[in-house]
Amino acid sequence: IKLSSYGIEEAMVLSTCDRVEVQAVHEDEAIASQIILDRLSAYCGLSTEELRKQTYTLNNELAVDHVFRVASALDSLVIGESHVLGQVKAAFRLAHDVNMVGPELDSLIQAAFSVAKRVLSETAVGEGPVSIAAVAVQLSEDLLGDLKQHTALLIGSGEMGQLVGKYLLAAGL
Repeated sequence: IKLSSYGIEEAMVLSTCDRVEVQAVHEDEAIASQIILDRLSAYCGLSTEELRKQTYTLNNELAVDHVFRVASALDSLVIGESHVLGQVKAAFRLAHDVNMVGPELDSLIQAAFSVAKRVLSETAVGEGPVSIAAVAVQLSEDLLGDLKQHTALLIGSGEMGQLVGKYLLAAGL
């Protein structure tokens, strides 16, 4: 998206199975929000207004709380989703690799990693393997019964597609 060309010096783009987020640091929230919407709009081919209807912006304490909740897998389709923290780490690494991490974003994400570690180790959120893939297979079994009696075509690639395939095979499909 090349946000640095538009005056945003610290940012990372987080893509999970159900969202795309941009965490950014800028002195003017309204300007930063507009820049990010404009860049996302140009990237995905949607008008800014159409994209605005599908997005929201959080600032200051609300943004910090949100980042902590996402990293801790508390703001996920499946609470405790085990892949989310890895996705946050990958997004942070990528932002670091392209020189978009400065002191403020670094402090925020390092704090989020600490919060996530505590949430996952000190609460029941981290107990057991939980993922959207596991939930999808469980739902399939609930609806269809024994999956050994069925066949399926899995369309999708990437980590989540592979994980769904692994769980479906383990369930006997």
